[in-house]
Amino acid sequence: MGRTISQKFNTAFLQDTDKLNKFKIVLSNRFQAFHDLLNGERTTIESNWNGIKEAITSICHEVLGHKKHHHKEWITVDTLDKIQERRNKKAAIITSRTRAEKTKAQAEYTEVNKQVKRSIGTDKRIYVEDLATTAEKAAREGNMKQLYDTTKKLSGNRRKAERPVKSKEGEVITNIEEQQNRFCTVLEYSEGNDLDFFLKQNKSIPEREAKSIICQVVSALKYLNERKPPVIHYDLKPGNILLGSGQVAGEIKITDFGLSKLMTEDKYNPETGMDLTSQGAGTYWYLPPECFETGREPPKISSKVDIWSVGVIFFQCLFGKKPFGHNMSQADILHENTILHARSIVFPSTTKVSDGAKEFIRKCCTYRKDLRPDVFQLSNDDYLKPKAQLKHYLDTSTLPGPVGVPLNIATPPPSTCIDPSIPTPGSNQCIISGFPTNNPGNCAAQPHPQHILQHQQQATSFSVLQNQEATPSSQPSTLPPPNQTDFITRRCIS
Repeated sequence: MGRTISQKFNTAFLQDTDKLNKFKIVLSNRFQAFHDLLNGERTTIESNWNGIKEAITSICHEVLGHKKHHHKEWITVDTLDKIQERRNKKAAIITSRTRAEKTKAQAEYTEVNKQVKRSIGTDKRIYVEDLATTAEKAAREGNMKQLYDTTKKLSGNRRKAERPVKSKEGEVITNIEEQQNRFCTVLEYSEGNDLDFFLKQNKSIPEREAKSIICQVVSALKYLNERKPPVIHYDLKPGNILLGSGQVAGEIKITDFGLSKLMTEDKYNPETGMDLTSQGAGTYWYLPPECFETGREPPKISSKVDIWSVGVIFFQCLFGKKPFGHNMSQADILHENTILHARSIVFPSTTKVSDGAKEFIRKCCTYRKDLRPDVFQLSNDDYLKPKAQLKHYLDTSTLPGPVGVPLNIATPPPSTCIDPSIPTPGSNQCIISGFPTNNPGNCAAQPHPQHILQHQQQATSFSVLQNQEATPSSQPSTLPPPNQTDFITRRCIS
């Protein structure tokens, strides 16, 4: 009922102390039902409800008046009075009978209109400054929820979120700078869409690309848990995973830390976790069962909340649907305790995925949080590791061509090498492996026992390290026999 009244009447007038006191006095005089309850008579709220509604409606009509126009929340009562005066002046222009009366009314309207614009500008500036002060205080105190809500108000409806940030002088800000009495949040710009948008367009993702995304997400979660204090994202979902290039085969970034939790020493217990102080917030399809538990004490959570979310996201990427509560609203999920009953996960038979992927999802969506792996355990899961390193001795049986015929290959850049311990190739280093050699252009001519080559093709693909400019006549084969230790270790991602 309160919501109906606020939509129907000018409740903004209650900001005025005189209006508020008048409303209270009239309300006290008219509410005889309340007096009856206090005097102990046999009356109830239900029996007098119709009278109460009529009393409230009549008082609002008498004191506040009906709301005719929608006004922004920062507009004060004084400004509303000026707006009403402007309406009256405009009506006077319309009803003017002579040219002199109309000219006078137009001049009065112009003056009042200037006052309204100045007053609205002042009100908005004060409103924004108050919000900025609130946001700065929340940031200092570490109140992430209040900081998120306040900055969301400051950003408005974000219809032009991609517009450039400008200084007070109107110049586009392209670097970091400090300004007084101005609060803003500058975020890194991502050209691509988010994963949720991609899934709506394509429904599902092949396992290879989906696995690449999950590997990066787990790596990011590991980083969040390695820092001090560790961080729980708490709202991990496809909409908060940005695709750098707009495609699934590329770098991703995690965004929207508005609901994240800091696991500080005074709040987090390694054995029990930390209290969930924002129960009800978040996206229900991706939250674990412990977030929906009710009782006298708030539920305990840990970084395993994000692990559950990883499993749900991976399932959705592979099968094009959510494992729990698909096509249900958040209200229905909460009302029917859908997540609290999610003790097992069912995989559709229409889409073929590996058993390793299914087992990985089962681990992430383990119902009991004490049995669910943490971030560090999940990052070491066999499914996320590259395939076993392949050790191939360089003999004639491994060559894809005749012995003594060098093969030209594309040299990968040093930055793509998986092993960070490999130095950057120099004048006395192999152009591929980076290890010391007297002949940088030809590893086969100067064998080294630790040639490492990043290999991103199928495990059955082989490459032979040869000088790209060599010829069969000028570059004879000097490959070692199979019993020597010279080998190439290939890391296969596929």
